Amino acid sequence: MTQTRLIRLAAMVAVLGLPVAVVPAAAATQRAPAAAGNDYRWIDRADALWEAIGDAPPDFTFSFQGLEPWAWQTADGHVIVVEDAGAQGGIRSYYFAPGAVTPFLTVEPGASFGFTGIKVAMVYGPDGGVLPKAKWGKRPARGLSLFARAKLIKRAMDRQRYGV
Repeated sequence: MTQTRLIRLAAMVAVLGLPVAVVPAAAATQRAPAAAGNDYRWIDRADALWEAIGDAPPDFTFSFQGLEPWAWQTADGHVIVVEDAGAQGGIRSYYFAPGAVTPFLTVEPGASFGFTGIKVAMVYGPDGGVLPKAKWGKRPARGLSLFARAKLIKRAMDRQRYGV
């Protein structure tokens, strides 16, 4: 699952022509403690969306804070929005359920955040593995910052869309 996700994200970076966030080889070989299957539900859902989208180009773009994020919308209403991560390098992506104004998952180079309602419910490390809560540290604050950005992005997307 993690390797497939990394391959898809690398493909998206290539499509977008953005720099790739590289994970050091040593970090990639470290294994996280065994996690419950349910811990991966957010990231598995996002993987399923990319599987459904395949190599399709974005459905539309829109303006947001001087940028033009790309968006895909599935037939059932799920939305994925991808934007340049700026100085951090790589891309950020936001995943929305049909009709939702808040994301169920946000991803940026080095971390992913799963949400239940408005709370960070899961944090994934750079390799896509579950981070134990004891190691979350200040990461939930970053997750909530991305959650707030995702809400603003979704609002901008709902106001204006341009075909790609």
